[in-house]
Amino acid sequence: MRILYATKCENPQETLDYFIENLSEEENVCASKKMTKQECSFLSDLVLGACKNREEIDALIADKLKKWTITRIPRVNLAILRLAVFELCFYDDTPGEIAINEAVELAKKYSDKEGAPFINGVLGAIAEEKNG
Repeated sequence: MRILYATKCENPQETLDYFIENLSEEENVCASKKMTKQECSFLSDLVLGACKNREEIDALIADKLKKWTITRIPRVNLAILRLAVFELCFYDDTPGEIAINEAVELAKKYSDKEGAPFINGVLGAIAEEKNG
């Protein structure tokens, strides 16, 4: 989520490489020497996939907003939503419930008090439509 927030999908590979190589455990991201190849691959899949599919992801999010526009969503919440929608709709390896739960936990940690319920509602609506 922090990588997606930082990159705004401009040069995502460069930003991803920087985060993997330079952030320490204290910043809640392991340095590359402490990440397995599988963890690095997963992280890369999520960030690059969310950036690659951003237009479609944003359309899915915008479709579920009531009296809001995507430009009004705080950047932290939008980064969390984009990551979770990618996992829900484009990445088959993560069960939907886990993607939603992780997004809500990220919102509790990084957003304001309205962030988690807002994110849960948007993701719940997207998941419901997807599972039809």
